[in-house]
Amino acid sequence: MSHIPFESVRVAAITFSIEEIGDTWERSANAVAQSDPKTGVIRVNPDHQADKLACEFVHEVFHCLSWFFEYEDHNSKIGIEAAANCAGYGLAMFWQDNPEAFKWWLGLMGQCIP
Repeated sequence: MSHIPFESVRVAAITFSIEEIGDTWERSANAVAQSDPKTGVIRVNPDHQADKLACEFVHEVFHCLSWFFEYEDHNSKIGIEAAANCAGYGLAMFWQDNPEAFKWWLGLMGQCIP
């Protein structure tokens, strides 16, 4: 099992703790990862192929961003520009606020930075 090298991340104005989950939890939840904005937790099973883990992690971050900007909570149908702004600006803020998470994610994608 790979270890996630950070214990929390900041998504917009909220700090989320990171919980590493195992295969038993994953099977019961039927998910590789999960975010719970109401409790401030992102759960990830790091025992996966790196590229899948990278995609699932960003997927959960986007869930947190869209919850923060209230797109998911109200089941609203947002336009493509609003969704693109949330993804673009939200992820840019996320990576800026969490350089260790960014380095880890780049490593999963086969990239490295000095």
